[in-house]
Amino acid sequence: MEAEDLHQVGWMRVFDKLSLFRNDGPFGAWIRQLFVSVCLNAYQKRKSRLQWFAVSAEEDAATSVADPAPPSDFLELEQLAQLISKLPEGPRLVFNLFAVEGMNHKEIAQSLDISEETSRQQLRRARITLSRQINGTTDSAQTTPTPQYNSNRKP
Repeated sequence: MEAEDLHQVGWMRVFDKLSLFRNDGPFGAWIRQLFVSVCLNAYQKRKSRLQWFAVSAEEDAATSVADPAPPSDFLELEQLAQLISKLPEGPRLVFNLFAVEGMNHKEIAQSLDISEETSRQQLRRARITLSRQINGTTDSAQTTPTPQYNSNRKP
């Protein structure tokens, strides 16, 4: 979330919770605490989305991906965006809808006109591909073809 969005969400929270203000302390301090909570919640949500790069041990053994670390430890956001933009269309669309937009597999399946299982597979492919790119492993022989999506489909 951008700072402007957080600012707006903060004010919405103030107005939603206004009836809960107990006059125990300064009104400004109460507002500040609400804004801090909004920002911390957004930070935690963003942080949890970055955990998609940690491939489980079972997936690691099945795909030979070496212990990927979260990219926030050593990648700039611009570098990560470039890696995501290089993904094939299917995994890129699913990854963005899941990790960035926060959609679940059912919503993704409906919006892309695919099955939920295909959505899960595409997300897994995106995670594995990104993990390999981050770790410097680019083995194109292990890359599987991805299904084409109907980009002309109207919502």
